[in-house]
Amino acid sequence: MAWSEQYKKLQQQYFMCVETMDPDSIAELLQFHPYHLDSLLQLADVCKQSSEHETAIGIYSPPPLLWNIIGLLNLSFIKDLV
Repeated sequence: MAWSEQYKKLQQQYFMCVETMDPDSIAELLQFHPYHLDSLLQLADVCKQSSEHETAIGIYSPPPLLWNIIGLLNLSFIKDLV
């Protein structure tokens, strides 16, 4: 699978945020890209480790729109296999 240049740049931003070891930088990235899965999972993990379990659960619970996107991606993937 080939990633778009926009996604590659976003991943570079994400890795830079992770390298700072500052959860606030990941939270800031999520303000601009609220459905970036790597950032969501990383921030949820930080919340879980700092005993902010309700916040972590809220992050792990994707909004209905995200489920729709995931469903469409899965259908597209399955269609490519057939």
